[in-house]
Amino acid sequence: MQYTQWKNVSGNASQQQTDIESTDSNDYLMVRSVFSGVVKKVVSKNFQGGHISCVFGGAEIDLSQADMSGQILLKLEALFGGIKLIVPPHWAIQNEIEGVFHGVDDKRRFNPDASINPGKVLVLKGSAVFGGIEIKSY
Repeated sequence: MQYTQWKNVSGNASQQQTDIESTDSNDYLMVRSVFSGVVKKVVSKNFQGGHISCVFGGAEIDLSQADMSGQILLKLEALFGGIKLIVPPHWAIQNEIEGVFHGVDDKRRFNPDASINPGKVLVLKGSAVFGGIEIKSY
């Protein structure tokens, strides 16, 4: 992970223009994007939360194949950047993001037949300054 973070910050121009794509089976997610993009698919069956930080960059995090139990904290920071989260449709989302000139857009489709599992709560805490956070499900 150290190499990826270094490459994100200090890579040459061609590296900074392409997204860094990877699959992650770790239980704790740590993503930093500075003037770059990160695309990550999380497949952990014991997801424990994490920290996503985007400064003049973006991150697309796919949690649709991950699983968790209980209440999990995901800290998000978007400074002139954006974060897109793809979550399983049965997870409950608790939005506690604060910010200035920001947006948190929950684009999950309402499905009256789908049941939200109250035992799986993803708590989003953090800040967005001139940034945006989008939440989707498939």
